Amino acid sequence: MPLPSDDRIIQLAEPSDVVDDATIHWPEERRLLHFGTIVLTATAPEDEPHKRIIFDPIPRVDGIEPSDDPLLELRAAIYLLSGRRRRQATESQARISQTV
Repeated sequence: MPLPSDDRIIQLAEPSDVVDDATIHWPEERRLLHFGTIVLTATAPEDEPHKRIIFDPIPRVDGIEPSDDPLLELRAAIYLLSGRRRRQATESQARISQTV
């Protein structure tokens, strides 16, 4: 069975493009670049450190800077809050299971 994979295609902005407002669409003719392919090679263990991983829409990698779009910070905060709530619900369910 082939491994799950996903191509990452990025659209390159031109100097006149608005990069701080996600509601403004760029013209279709903007250049697309194949940035790479993500291939899943294994599943993460079900241990505590891996259960704490959440998606972060802001790239936190040296050399890659996020745009000035204010929605990025808002989305990052919402994903963090959602992750905390899911962990709390899971922990509460585990405690209830232990008492039954």
